[in-house]
Amino acid sequence: IAQDLRTAQEHEQRLHTALEAAAYRVREQRALADLSGLAVDGDLDHVLVAAADAAAALVGVNCASVARAEEPGGALRVLAYRGQPPVPETFAPGTDSQPGYAAATDQIIICPDRYGEHRFSTEAMNTRGLRSGVCVPIGADTVWGVLTAHSARPRDYSDREVMFLRSVTAVLAAAIRRIEAEDALRHLSLHDSLTGLPNRALAHQQIDAALDAARGSGRTVAALLIDLDEFKTLNDRLGHAVGDDALIRLAEQLQSVVHPTDTVARIGGDEFLIVCPDTTSVEEAIALATRITELHIGADSAGRELRFTASVGIALARSDETRDTLIQRADAAMYEAKTTGSGHALAP
Repeated sequence: IAQDLRTAQEHEQRLHTALEAAAYRVREQRALADLSGLAVDGDLDHVLVAAADAAAALVGVNCASVARAEEPGGALRVLAYRGQPPVPETFAPGTDSQPGYAAATDQIIICPDRYGEHRFSTEAMNTRGLRSGVCVPIGADTVWGVLTAHSARPRDYSDREVMFLRSVTAVLAAAIRRIEAEDALRHLSLHDSLTGLPNRALAHQQIDAALDAARGSGRTVAALLIDLDEFKTLNDRLGHAVGDDALIRLAEQLQSVVHPTDTVARIGGDEFLIVCPDTTSVEEAIALATRITELHIGADSAGRELRFTASVGIALARSDETRDTLIQRADAAMYEAKTTGSGHALAP
């Protein structure tokens, strides 16, 4: 009996290759399943880090990253990174880097070896000690960003590895669409659709947060409630389109006279609320109210002057103040200002 050992060795090698391929597919599927789970309910930071982890581990590279193109033609900011230092903060746009080139062309860009590469600059790769890499754009209609895998040695990237990176970017794109849709819905639920200002719900959240932060800190929270005295007359006389334009302009002007930490909210048709989380004195609150009553809207697109006055009620939070009592006191002061025609009034 004779047995050809070469055939047995070849058979054993094929078996080992098949087992390794099966194990790799299992790791791929597990990584994609874990990433898909995060894509359903995870926040963006965790999803991006998981994507970089998966790319670095499964493709077997020295580093992997996810970078976002924050504006067309601009640099890509690195949001997640796994691998050898140094950690890049940005990738140059266009032909100045491999990720920039992938974003600009919206194509998968494979670089087996930076030596001999002429499509884009490899200076950044050289600085970081990298020789090869593959970049896959993220996004469908427009490029949101780029998933990058870089290696310190020259190498070819197999179709399977590129397909895995494409699968990762597909999961990323789905997660980004879900997160952006949730953010848009959340913004709509907390902002006025006409002026873009925070609405009543968000203003209440800001008051609660300000009162909590002020307790025991010595800070004073002020609430200014603003009501436009002649707005209904203007609306009836010139039409709702002109009235809406006036409200938009007023919202912009109100934001221009407050501190960056203050919140300007539209809480009704012609009512606005300003939350000041750190007011230094009664005089400061009164000075703000005075600036508000002196605002001038100007003329509309037809050249007609838009004139109306505002009544401002001011309430400074007491030590035991709640959101409801603070707003009620500001409301009472506002009606006092409206009744007396003084422009503004301070709640006792």
